[in-house]
Amino acid sequence: MNQQRPAGKFWAGLKHAFAIPEDRPLTEQELRWLQFIADKVVKRRLSAPAILLLQSVMPLNFVGSQLLVFFKPIISAVFPPEKCDEAADLLSRRRSIEALLEMIEEREAAGDVAPESPGKRTAGH
Repeated sequence: MNQQRPAGKFWAGLKHAFAIPEDRPLTEQELRWLQFIADKVVKRRLSAPAILLLQSVMPLNFVGSQLLVFFKPIISAVFPPEKCDEAADLLSRRRSIEALLEMIEEREAAGDVAPESPGKRTAGH
């Protein structure tokens, strides 16, 4: 008796078991949020440390997003819970960190830094 085993289905299902799904494109709102962050980083002249930090933690961006979800009850005391969810969703995608790095590098290269006059100080300085 020759029974045909469903091994073909098993191996076909396993073929993509560990595949990483492609990220969906960033929305306009997410891009605006990343541009806001990039502008603040470049304006404060923190491009080099920010680039170093972002490149160092890029492989751990998903872990960071999960930490944000874990600490959401505490963080939501300061920030709106919707913003925590948006930040966690954005951090969970690898493309978001790459896009932020590109935006910081582009602004730094273009010299989009508004120079602060030495006499102009903000409160607390």
